[in-house]
Amino acid sequence: MSEWFRLGRAAEDFEPMWRLIVVLLAWGGCRASAADREVWKQRWELARTTEPRPLLPSSLADTSAAAPAAPQPLGMPVSDIDPVSDLEVHPALQPGGSTDDSLPEYVPREHDQRLSHEAEAAQESSRMVVLVGDSSTGKTRALWESVKCLPASWRVWRPADRSALLAGLEQQRSLAYTVLWLNELQRYLLPHNQPDAEGRAAAVLTTLLTDPSRGPVLVLGTLWHQPHTTLTRHPDDFGPDPHQQARALLNGRSLAVPDTFSGEALAVLRGLAGHDARLDEALRCGGQRITQYLAGARELVRLYNDAPPEARAVLDAAADARRLGAGEDLPHAFLYAAAAGYLDAGHWAAQTDAWRASWFARALAYTSQPCRGIPGPLTAKVSPPGQLAVTDVYRLADYLHQHTSRVRWRSPLPAGFWNAAADHLTSPSALAALARAAEHRLRLRHAYRLNEAAVRAGEAEAWWKLIWQQVLRGDFARAESLAHQMAGAGHFEGLRGLVRLLNQQQNEQEAERLLQAAADAGDTASLALLGMKRMEAGRWDEAERLVRQSGEPWALLQLAEDATDSAMAERLFRAAADAGEPDALQALSQAREEAGDAEGAERLALEAAEAGEPAAARELALQRERTGEWEAARKFALRAAASGHPDVAHGLAEARTQAGDVKEGAVGLYEAAADAGHTASLVPLAWLRERAGSLDEAAQLYQAAVDTGHMGAIGYLARLREQAGDRKEAERLCWIAVEASHTQALQPFWAVWDQEDRPQRAEQFALRAAEAGHPEVARHLAYLREEAGDHQASIRLHQAAADAGDTRSLAALVQLQEQANAHEAAEQLALRAARAGDAESLLGLARDREDAGHLEQAERLCRAAADLGHAEAAGRYLVQLQERSGRPQEAERHGLRLADAGDTEALWQLLQLRKRVDDREGARRLYQIFTLDAGLARLDYAIPWMYDEETARRVRCFGLEADGTPTDPDQWQEAASRP
Repeated sequence: MSEWFRLGRAAEDFEPMWRLIVVLLAWGGCRASAADREVWKQRWELARTTEPRPLLPSSLADTSAAAPAAPQPLGMPVSDIDPVSDLEVHPALQPGGSTDDSLPEYVPREHDQRLSHEAEAAQESSRMVVLVGDSSTGKTRALWESVKCLPASWRVWRPADRSALLAGLEQQRSLAYTVLWLNELQRYLLPHNQPDAEGRAAAVLTTLLTDPSRGPVLVLGTLWHQPHTTLTRHPDDFGPDPHQQARALLNGRSLAVPDTFSGEALAVLRGLAGHDARLDEALRCGGQRITQYLAGARELVRLYNDAPPEARAVLDAAADARRLGAGEDLPHAFLYAAAAGYLDAGHWAAQTDAWRASWFARALAYTSQPCRGIPGPLTAKVSPPGQLAVTDVYRLADYLHQHTSRVRWRSPLPAGFWNAAADHLTSPSALAALARAAEHRLRLRHAYRLNEAAVRAGEAEAWWKLIWQQVLRGDFARAESLAHQMAGAGHFEGLRGLVRLLNQQQNEQEAERLLQAAADAGDTASLALLGMKRMEAGRWDEAERLVRQSGEPWALLQLAEDATDSAMAERLFRAAADAGEPDALQALSQAREEAGDAEGAERLALEAAEAGEPAAARELALQRERTGEWEAARKFALRAAASGHPDVAHGLAEARTQAGDVKEGAVGLYEAAADAGHTASLVPLAWLRERAGSLDEAAQLYQAAVDTGHMGAIGYLARLREQAGDRKEAERLCWIAVEASHTQALQPFWAVWDQEDRPQRAEQFALRAAEAGHPEVARHLAYLREEAGDHQASIRLHQAAADAGDTRSLAALVQLQEQANAHEAAEQLALRAARAGDAESLLGLARDREDAGHLEQAERLCRAAADLGHAEAAGRYLVQLQERSGRPQEAERHGLRLADAGDTEALWQLLQLRKRVDDREGARRLYQIFTLDAGLARLDYAIPWMYDEETARRVRCFGLEADGTPTDPDQWQEAASRP
């Protein structure tokens, strides 16, 4: 094909060429027809019998030296990679006197098996794996071990940040045989601890992975637990969902890395320690946390804890900046100015002039000095290969960042920190992140300065923060002045925000004045809003003129929906459709249908479907069906299927099935949908054929559904094979479902065995599956037996599943034993589940004991869960138990210990308990920790619990100083009135 397009030489054989054309048409959303085949065959035959003539213009087909050079491949060959300097693999700690700078011999663990499998599969199709674990648990080393086994033709590309990732993927279409190395994936998906704008990074990675023409590519990443939780957590029912793209990207692609070595891996390490002094020391001194010890985690913490005052000040400033979202790269000038705020004034005064003149240089010498082969706590940044060198920029060691994020989570920040950030940081996102951190801690004066700096650095969203702060203080004139400055920079959100505020105050005249000012400055959204105001005043012609002039699709659609004149409505709907609003096409289709123009309604509905809004066509067919126009609905559904939209026929077929119209209605529609490529229609069509007695045809359709990925059909197919007497084939199909983890698909098959009074055969199959490593089959059948009242069979099947490692069946057994008053047996089973990694059953028993008044037993079970490695979950419950049992001081101390170890959930739940019982003093104390120190609570909830009404009003407007005292309004005025 390439030679035909570029040189005019037609392919030798038509058939392989036609197969390629079919694929290309499918990628374009078209189905190849017999007519298409005939057209292309005529073109091919003509090309074979005439002089070669390129299909591309010569300007595009030219392959001479004048043609643009192909982009250089990204990254570098695998064979040229140094994992430590190029990929951020941690070097290993060196015992005293050792000069061995190689990486220790690698010991695979369980996660390495899947990683190796994915790397091997990536040589055929694109793959992505993200290792999730705490710092220094061996994530990057594990990734490197999988990469270095790839063929020599592979390359490794490590983009520096989100911008480099987006630019590289935009410029380089093909990344075939490239490893995309995304260590600390939060740099790309969660820059500066903020959501990735519009999910762009996640979206381009998803596109890369799903586009076969760009691969195969292997995307490898790492994440710490906290950012992984942030990116994958589902939002509240009514809350925003900023990480939807990232959550979809990570779904099924994350792999946990344990903190420790155990079992076989630990035994292998002991064998290697005899000839590697580093491994020997790690085993002797690091316990099971081998990788952390080798990466120098303990040495880093020791250097931090033992640092002299000047070095500790620099490290604390760097740690606080990074944990609050300033990013990894911290400039020299910022560290110097910020660290000064952490120095003790008395200590400073007691030093000599020479000490005061050299304190910062000595501090950096301490923090950057390598220790036993590993980099120091704070070191100068080294650029990746091929990127410009940076100067006077420093990075905190990852493990120390993780450690200080725990131990300093509620440490107050000095005024010098905030001032240094506003004076010396230049990154817009870093300044905006620190402004948010200051605002969340009620340091509003510092937040204002930081937002001013962010505006100067080009952060448009910071404008609104400045404007809103003036609104809170009641200075609307100053707020409007800032909004006009923002509009002058091309951002109109400030003026529109003030308009919304004026509308809420019912100040229509001032709102319209600001809208007019924004529209005059070129804001089309404000022009559209002016049009909507004209509509509200009944001035429809003027409203249409302004909205049309704005060109805003949403405004055209809204005005059309509200219009009382049908001609105007249709004009506006058409204008909205032309402006790219597919909902307008649906409205136009509905209007044409109501006007009796069936052909026009169908044409517009299909046009909407082509524009990405298939609901219009489906609704048109269903509306006709509901109003009794069945034949018109059927014809349109068939027309839509022939036009590439078979979901219309499928939806109508479902409606006809529910109405009982199977033979004349549903079957034909399902057939048309299936013929047009709607594979989901195969299963209901097969079911209808089976009901009609066409068992062979039903079996063929079920098989076709399975072949196209609808594994739910496999149970129905197995049932047919069983009923036909082919027991071996039936069980083979069931086994396919088991190995594909589609246990639910077996339900129709279980029904056959039960109906034919052969339940023991189902149980034997389930037990065999459990023995083969698929305990979910036995668990699923156990639930069915319990529903049928066969209690003993349920226990037997759950026991088999539990013996095969299924903790959900263990939990079910705990419940069954507890319901039977076999409390001791239930407790032993719950302990067994906790040892297997699931503490919920044990903690559930603890809650049951508490509800029964047995507080000592509840606490004993809770502490048992903690001893078995579930300290966080057990600790959260224990804090609540201590509070409810009248030990609030003990509960608070325990909650603080957990929070200082990195888990604030228990303390937060304790706060909620105190609010529910109106413990104002206890809630105030905890709110001060969460708000003023940690910045983790919503201010509108926290302030009323911390202050009286008058102080709350003042704090909302002017905030607090760094030392926690309310800001003087005159001092705030001086800071906020600067131009």
